[in-house]
Amino acid sequence: MRKACLTAVLIFALMSSFSSTLCASSYSVNVSTDKTYYLRGDRVTVSGHVYLDSSPASGVWVGIEVRSPSGAVVWLDQVTADSSGAYASSFTLSLSAEYGLYTVYAAVPGFSVTTSFRVVRPSSITLTASPLQVSVGGTVTITGQVEPARQTQVTIYISSDETYQPLATVATSSDGSFSYDWNPTVAGTYRLKAASPSDDEYLPAESQEVAVEVSKLPSSITCSLSTTTIRLGESVTITGRIEQGVAGTVIIEAKLDDVWSELAQVQSSLDGSYSYQWTPSREGTFLLRAKWLGNTVYEAAVSNEQALTVLSTTGSETSIALWVAPTTTYVGCPVKLEGALTPPIGSVDVFLSMYFNGAWTTLTTVTADLEGRFAYNFTPSVAGIYRFKASWQGNVYYAGAESNAVTVTVVKRPSTLTLQASPSLLEYGQTVIIHGILQPAIHEAQVALTFTSPSGTNSTMLAQVEDDGTFSYTFSPSQVGAWSLEAYWPGNDEYEPAYSSPITFTVTRAATHLELYVEQASTLGETIEIEGYLTPPLQTQLELKLLLDEVVVEAATVTVQPTGAFAYNWTPSQTGLYRIVASFQGDPYHEPSSNASTVFIAASTAVIEAPFPIECYLAGSEAVSMSFDEDTATITLKVEGPSSLEGQALIIISQQLLNLYSTSIGRAQVFVNGTPAPFTWRRINDAYHLYINYTHSLLEIEVSLISLNLTAQVLDHNGQPLSGAAVQVFRKGMPLYVATASSEGIVHLTNIASGNYTIKTYWLGVQVESSSLHLNSSETLTIRCQVYELRVSVEDLVLGQPLPNIDVRVTSDNIALTVKTNASGEALFAQLPRGTYRVIATTLGLTAEALVELNLDVDVTLKLPTALSLALLASIPMAAAVTIVLLARKVRKAKK
Repeated sequence: MRKACLTAVLIFALMSSFSSTLCASSYSVNVSTDKTYYLRGDRVTVSGHVYLDSSPASGVWVGIEVRSPSGAVVWLDQVTADSSGAYASSFTLSLSAEYGLYTVYAAVPGFSVTTSFRVVRPSSITLTASPLQVSVGGTVTITGQVEPARQTQVTIYISSDETYQPLATVATSSDGSFSYDWNPTVAGTYRLKAASPSDDEYLPAESQEVAVEVSKLPSSITCSLSTTTIRLGESVTITGRIEQGVAGTVIIEAKLDDVWSELAQVQSSLDGSYSYQWTPSREGTFLLRAKWLGNTVYEAAVSNEQALTVLSTTGSETSIALWVAPTTTYVGCPVKLEGALTPPIGSVDVFLSMYFNGAWTTLTTVTADLEGRFAYNFTPSVAGIYRFKASWQGNVYYAGAESNAVTVTVVKRPSTLTLQASPSLLEYGQTVIIHGILQPAIHEAQVALTFTSPSGTNSTMLAQVEDDGTFSYTFSPSQVGAWSLEAYWPGNDEYEPAYSSPITFTVTRAATHLELYVEQASTLGETIEIEGYLTPPLQTQLELKLLLDEVVVEAATVTVQPTGAFAYNWTPSQTGLYRIVASFQGDPYHEPSSNASTVFIAASTAVIEAPFPIECYLAGSEAVSMSFDEDTATITLKVEGPSSLEGQALIIISQQLLNLYSTSIGRAQVFVNGTPAPFTWRRINDAYHLYINYTHSLLEIEVSLISLNLTAQVLDHNGQPLSGAAVQVFRKGMPLYVATASSEGIVHLTNIASGNYTIKTYWLGVQVESSSLHLNSSETLTIRCQVYELRVSVEDLVLGQPLPNIDVRVTSDNIALTVKTNASGEALFAQLPRGTYRVIATTLGLTAEALVELNLDVDVTLKLPTALSLALLASIPMAAAVTIVLLARKVRKAKK
């Protein structure tokens, strides 16, 4: 490769060697570039020196060749070394130059060398710091961004003078961002910057500078005196402490006649405490204080001033008494300090001192009244044990005095905490809001909430108290089961700590929901994609079962994606209506759930022409014909298949088609060979899927989309209602609907499918009417039946008078009725079906009868003898009898 790359320069070197005088001396050359990394469009300078036996050689030709990462020659030059043996050649990189490692070749007669450089992409880095002002020990969050975004190492530098030192090295995230928390330990002004290194693809980059001001922490120092009054020649002990507990130089100063002067410098111990004994050299009232100059962490501090009275060694003895009430009180409640000078000395200053937290301090100065009495009200702000004493410094007539100390015990007020969890019963993944009240209300107090999980682990959170004493905290439980919670407030200077009563809340397993999506119908051999979602999204597995006639034909385990989605591809091998069941078994945090759907796998499919097309799928059947009757809104399928085998049909009806006929799927009816057949349906999107099962043979399936009402009034020949008449409605010879006429002869039939019907009416077991009906809308009709009136009159054979209360019997093949004649000798059979009847009247063992063909209203007269007529017949002479007999025969004949 190297030989190939140096073709041009080696040819040059070879030609130069022939033109030179052959000798034992040899040339050498070195080569370099002015930079290691370049950007597109940068100027590249290749330079070096030529040597002859280690000495600079001038006038020697140097061949230079530069090749890109892909091996393409991007620069070729020939230069001459100057008097110092130096040479140089420059070129500008193309704006579309390849990124990567470039190789530079330099050759002189008999010798060649190489070097390399990289063409990289530009890079930048930004830096921010927050906050820009912080105290020692605080946290400064340093963040930044490397562009283009990539994972690399970033060095953060810090400077408090003119030089930068590495502070930290951090790795960027995949989006190029980085972050670092810095906790300064020394006050000062700092400058921060960040740098990203160069690599095979990018230039190094350096951010702008960011200034952060780190301030010292505040400090405090105390100063107290062992006594506030001494006589000249006595000593006082000055003690105190640097409250931050550090060692340092403490300067003790005294002020007399408005001039402060330094008394001494003492070194505090490691806990910050100091002590100094001072013997004043003159009388008077001094003010004493302590101060320290701070250090790199803490600011300087000056203590409160303490008064010291130095008395002369002469004067009458005095005493001072001090008493306090009450001796026990709450924080914030005043106590009264009272006292008196003996002898009564008025209009003098009395100094009240207080001992608390291990040091005596001057509380206040009061003036005794003319009787030497004094008083002062003090309100403690912190609980503890307080000691008080009173003193006065004396004057030229009286020596000063100091009282005995009196003690007051100050206790904190009680406080209470109450808690409530809302809700007290929640599902995993939900949050519970803890509401509470701290009484009394302490603004910005922090309450510690300790949660105990079902496994027994504890976690403590802090809640901020509002102005009204209320607080709340939103908690996300991490376990299922019963949790308990207690609250604690540590109290403050005025109030005792408070503990709440424990409360509980229960976390149950979260409810889950499975959504299942599958194409509802397909043909055998096609692949079905089963999809769905598990809510909430869980990375888990589901059980998927595919059942045909409730028998599992395939089962699988499906993995749920992080989004909750899952999918499974299935190619059915049998036709039929499958039930697909997806189940999630649950886990310690989530309840199980399942969902089911159906898919109809057909052997064939077709579309029936209709105002809105109807899809039809057949399992194991072949369609002979398919049609849709727009008049009656009836779908008709004629199918055939192997006899005795079960078949299935799926018919998909759009909502638009139902809307067109102002009907609903609940009014649809299915008939197989004219017989009502059961079916099931499901609504999927804007269509209804009807599933129909049947036994194979050549058969006709009808689906009527319209259910209608039929009202009929059944009347006899004379227009009178036939109460109790039976009305049967036949569809293709099959009786489908039966009703009985009311007292008004009315029959109401509802939910009748549209189509062609035969209506048959029966009266007294006899069919009295039959008619055809094409039903495509609800109708009201009148059925006039072949039912007639038969009126039978019974008369005396001799006298011709009507015979009442005579049994008249009417019989036919199916009917036998008996009616007694009324006062007019008539028996009325008001509604008899058309037919042939035998009419019989009977009395005294004698019978009269007639045969009647009833196809209209008929009147019949029968004659019978009575006891009177028989007696009359018996008294008539023979000749007359003969005449009567002959007359009777004529009547019977006429009757016959």
